Amino acid sequence: MLRACKSDSSKRTNAYALLRAALACPQVETGASRIFRVWALALVFQASALEAATFTVPGSSATIQGAISLASSGDTVLVSPGTYPEAINFAGKNLAVRSVGGPSVTTISAPAMTPVVMFVTGEGPGAVLDGFTLTGGKPDFVAPYFGDGGGIFIQFTSPTISNNVLTANVACRGGGIQVMLGSPAITGNTFTSNRADCSHLGGTGVFWGGGVSLQGGGGAAVVANNRFVGNLAGSGSAIGMSFAGTPRIFDNTMTGNTATDTDCRLDGGTIWMTNNTDADVVQNVIAQNAGTCSGGVVFFSGSTHGPALVNNTIALNGGTSASGIYIVAAGTRTRIVGNIVLGTPGSIAMGCETLFASPPPSMNNNVMWSSGGTAASNLCAAHIGVNGNISVDPQLVAPASGDYGLSPSSPAIDAGDGTDPLIPTSDFDGAPRVQDGNGDGTAVVDIGAFEAPPRPAIVTPVPASTPGWLIALVALMVLIAAQARALRRRPMADE
Repeated sequence: MLRACKSDSSKRTNAYALLRAALACPQVETGASRIFRVWALALVFQASALEAATFTVPGSSATIQGAISLASSGDTVLVSPGTYPEAINFAGKNLAVRSVGGPSVTTISAPAMTPVVMFVTGEGPGAVLDGFTLTGGKPDFVAPYFGDGGGIFIQFTSPTISNNVLTANVACRGGGIQVMLGSPAITGNTFTSNRADCSHLGGTGVFWGGGVSLQGGGGAAVVANNRFVGNLAGSGSAIGMSFAGTPRIFDNTMTGNTATDTDCRLDGGTIWMTNNTDADVVQNVIAQNAGTCSGGVVFFSGSTHGPALVNNTIALNGGTSASGIYIVAAGTRTRIVGNIVLGTPGSIAMGCETLFASPPPSMNNNVMWSSGGTAASNLCAAHIGVNGNISVDPQLVAPASGDYGLSPSSPAIDAGDGTDPLIPTSDFDGAPRVQDGNGDGTAVVDIGAFEAPPRPAIVTPVPASTPGWLIALVALMVLIAAQARALRRRPMADE
């Protein structure tokens, strides 16, 4: 049977397009044409694979931006070691820009008042930036970034940012990275000595996100396995979030950051969340950060919103309001489960602001402690002693020296809530969860970011003078109990 096909050769500029056209518009439906279609389909797959190209810097182009201009979506730009004084823009292309030698030998340094890298033209996860040091970003107050995003500015896009070092960048929001209405994956990076500071533009007031700023409703950013060290902001010295949607913040290390804001009713924190941000903050180590008001986690939730803080270790942070967690207001979504909150001596470990605060609707299996201070203040204090919340020394290995693991006698071992859906299958160090850390024969998840190693079951020796009939009776009782447990675990037969 003949079929009419409309030809538009002006749009078929390569072999791949011509083959696709042949498949879509066979002129004659015969046995021979069907054989051709199969052959053409094979060539389509081969042509598709051949279309992805690799461009090198300085081989294909002396600059990274020049190589991006030559490349298309699906291509790769490989950058040799060196320092590249340029600002780059992915220009809507879902391609990978990777360094050959890694961030220690490959630097992109912004030459003017601009972010170092921009994703502002609809890029998706296929737009990848991997293995660079990004430094010197200091955006001017012009479109599209308006002073935000020193190292990277992301707007309405969802790129992949991995294995980079962002250092010594400055912006009003997002000294390291500013995300505006986007859902990027930010993984395996190091953020150091970045500042959320608008003074270079004459700005004053509170600026957030020394390392990362997430802003704008509807986003679902992932910020995971990063290190935040020595960053500065008014609020959110590591991560600041406002109308940030549903970001996932997990397995990050945050140490030595500083939050300078002095309005202790609302602001501060190494992590700062406000304006209906429904973040999942899971299994992070937030320790030894400074804060005028709080060096830990600060959040202000709307009535039906709020974060989930699950199995974090928050230790020895500064701040007069609370050194661990400070709750300005808790919405109905708020959940605080399985955290170690160790305050500096004499401080408040967990605080509730007295003017706006409402108690968290779900708060269980946390360890809160401050030697010579207050475990929990105001409305938060009512949770101590109920639902598995305890106020005792968590007995970390050597927190002052940076070892936040659990000592063998820690009360956090086998004391967590294994029912929470956000508990990971491995701990911060990659060890399996869940273990029997206290040797009682039952494995229960530990509180905090680290899982204690398994211990052999504790066996109490039988005194030699114990009568034989008593030993036999105890053995029989143990056997009956074991059989009863087995019966409870056995699925019931269908009636």
